[in-house]
Amino acid sequence: MDNFTIKLILENYEYPDKDFCLFRAFPQNRLLLLTKPIGSFECTCLYIWLIKLYFYDFGLKQLEKFCFNFENKSCDFVSMGKRCHSENFIRIKKNNYHIDAYYGSEILSVFMFYLTPVVSIFGSITNTACLIILKKLLLSDKSQNKQIIFKLMFINCCLNLIFAFIYLCHSPSICAFQNGSDLKI
Repeated sequence: MDNFTIKLILENYEYPDKDFCLFRAFPQNRLLLLTKPIGSFECTCLYIWLIKLYFYDFGLKQLEKFCFNFENKSCDFVSMGKRCHSENFIRIKKNNYHIDAYYGSEILSVFMFYLTPVVSIFGSITNTACLIILKKLLLSDKSQNKQIIFKLMFINCCLNLIFAFIYLCHSPSICAFQNGSDLKI
């Protein structure tokens, strides 16, 4: 699949320098380009910074054609970035969307897909070992009080073994994704 760029042309937005903090974490060359309509316009430091992020130095050469104030413009991006850390800047709270929860549950589904058989096999082995030990204890110790406890422990191990076996048989029927497609990690 060929790479493509989503080009957002914002006609009424002037890219003021005061909005630098809103764009300082803008991804570098991630196939998203914020731009103005083609024509002669006044460039702000924010716009120069965004174009430089996307096109690197090639973008600055292109801006010379469109910005009538490009040669007179000097931008100190370091000091602009430091102003973002001041207490005067209002922090924007990150919104959590439903799709974030969906992908989190997908990761949990994949984790459970691989963890369930491991835990089931481990539980089967340990409960089988406990059953063998308890059977020997039941046959060797004839004390009535211990016999009741050993029988209850024996029943508990049997139930745990059945539960582990059910989960071991259940794991091949788990669909890790909603459409039931193959796992591809």
